[in-house]
Amino acid sequence: MYRTHHTICGNGIINFVKLFLIRHGQTTTNTKGLTHKHNDAITLNETGKEQAIRLIPVCQKNEVETLYTSSTPRALETGKIISDVLLVPLIINDELMERNWGDWAGKPWEDIRSELEKMSLQERYTFIPPNGESWEHMEERLHIFLHTISSLPQQSIAIITHEGTLRALIRLMKNEPKEESFHYHFDNASVSQFNNEKAIYTQVSLNDTTHLDE
Repeated sequence: MYRTHHTICGNGIINFVKLFLIRHGQTTTNTKGLTHKHNDAITLNETGKEQAIRLIPVCQKNEVETLYTSSTPRALETGKIISDVLLVPLIINDELMERNWGDWAGKPWEDIRSELEKMSLQERYTFIPPNGESWEHMEERLHIFLHTISSLPQQSIAIITHEGTLRALIRLMKNEPKEESFHYHFDNASVSQFNNEKAIYTQVSLNDTTHLDE
């Protein structure tokens, strides 16, 4: 069991949590600049598997005790590579799924973005692609996830998810305007650290990939 550093409030409840937000390892779909279809069966390519292995010492150094992952194979495989070595729980949470682009899935992201940029910010926020989900709905489920982890006792956890999910999640954690999410980019197997104390999130690092160069 990994050692933890406790922060105790006056009521005796420990509520300081270190969060390591990780984008899954690389897939062939990523290398082609395409969007994944909702919950497709595509797994990591060889580069993605190596990236996941390089995440192991990052999680070990930071004493990660629990891994949360979306149920998509690319995220689940990334998490399993880490958890199998560190012997820490791997919890599947569908609230961490990438946005469902419905009939638009499989298209190049640049084509989707060009269509979205024709809309106002509010239109873009509520727009539902055919057979997909809106940005607004994605954020609603991410709010549920944040509520879930806000009630955890003190620990260090890793969250393995997707680039679009990370954009939305981090802007919620930082309580930023919607348009700030457009400024974020997350490389495959990148790590972003936040500390959560009393539901206040403090950024420590963002899109860190130095472990991939070691």
